[in-house]
Amino acid sequence: MNKLQLLLCDDHNLVSEGIVIMLQSEDRYDIEIVTSGKQALQHIQLHTINVLILNISVPEMDGLEVLDAFKEFENPPNVLMLTMHEQVKCIKGAIAKGATGYVLKSTSKSMLMDAIEKVAEGENFYDPRFTNILLNNPQETTQQKQLELV
Repeated sequence: MNKLQLLLCDDHNLVSEGIVIMLQSEDRYDIEIVTSGKQALQHIQLHTINVLILNISVPEMDGLEVLDAFKEFENPPNVLMLTMHEQVKCIKGAIAKGATGYVLKSTSKSMLMDAIEKVAEGENFYDPRFTNILLNNPQETTQQKQLELV
């Protein structure tokens, strides 16, 4: 079985190293770490990556800017957002810009692995806690209506 080639983009070393140790124990993944959005783009231009695991808050280019930059790529990797941000605008913004998955850093190992596998196959995977946000968000709808009236 071929290992999935993963690139983790997060600027918190302790978090990154913990994720790498956790995933490498499965012998299913080859994983490398970069600490900025700019480094992620450079790495992806040089290497074949199955899944980019991307934090929103990284230096040089944030995760959403990285997603925007993929419009210039012929074959960008599938992207799994792994972040602490659970605001509606972050979730919907990442999805609108092409993220295939979105999970929180507080997720379990098994959910993270499920997300990686689904995203690697090109399927969407969103943390189940976001079901209501993704299907309907009454608060956002009200805010949008208020803005439209202004």
